[in-house]
Amino acid sequence: MEIVGCVEQTLISWIDIYLEKGLAGLIAPITHQKPQKLNPEQKQQLKTMLLEQKPTDYEIDRYIWTGKIIGDVIKTRWNLESY
Repeated sequence: MEIVGCVEQTLISWIDIYLEKGLAGLIAPITHQKPQKLNPEQKQQLKTMLLEQKPTDYEIDRYIWTGKIIGDVIKTRWNLESY
C-alpha cells in the first residue's frame, strides 16, 4: 500500500480483479453507469438552447453560458432536483 500510495481496500480490489481477470482486467478502462437525467429529446433541446440562445433569454443577467448557469436552467426548465 505504501509503495503504490493507496488504501487497503483499493489494493484488495486490485488483487481481486487481477485474480479474476488477469492483467487485462487491471488495465481495462473503468466505466461507471450513471443514469441519465435528461432524455434524448431534452438533450437535443439543450443543445439547441446552448447554440442558438443566450442566458438573457432565460432572465439571467449574463451573455455567456457557464456550467452553473446551464445547471440552473436545466433544473428550472425540466424540474430536476439536482443536476
